[in-house]
Amino acid sequence: MSGEERAKVTSALQSGPSVTRQFDPYHHQLTTRCFTTQKRQKTQRTPRAEKSTPKEATDSDTKEYPDKGLNAEGENFFKLTGKRRVTVRQYKDIPMVDIREYYGGAEDPKPGAKGISLTLEQYEKLKELIPEIDAAIQEL
Repeated sequence: MSGEERAKVTSALQSGPSVTRQFDPYHHQLTTRCFTTQKRQKTQRTPRAEKSTPKEATDSDTKEYPDKGLNAEGENFFKLTGKRRVTVRQYKDIPMVDIREYYGGAEDPKPGAKGISLTLEQYEKLKELIPEIDAAIQEL
């Protein structure tokens, strides 16, 4: 082997992939790892797509929820704030006072998971406690 060939082989071995073999005591086996000493060239990234613009508000998003009225089931409701409202309804022939958050447009609001339904007994008890609750709020 001439000096030129030897230099090519030596440089190829130094810059090419290297192999190491080690015993892995945890898995009780011989592992072989292959790695290179050369740095990889950075790939040129393609530009990302532009971020989408926020959707424009539709008529259903901008319409206010009514302060009070009848819903699709014919139950009375009263607006509290924003999308929260109180609905008086019957569930299995038991009158309930439902305080719930709604989502969707003003034409077809859908009840959310956040809320509570009070029986008439619970509602009456809440009404009795209102002065005490107000006093506790004033103490804060």
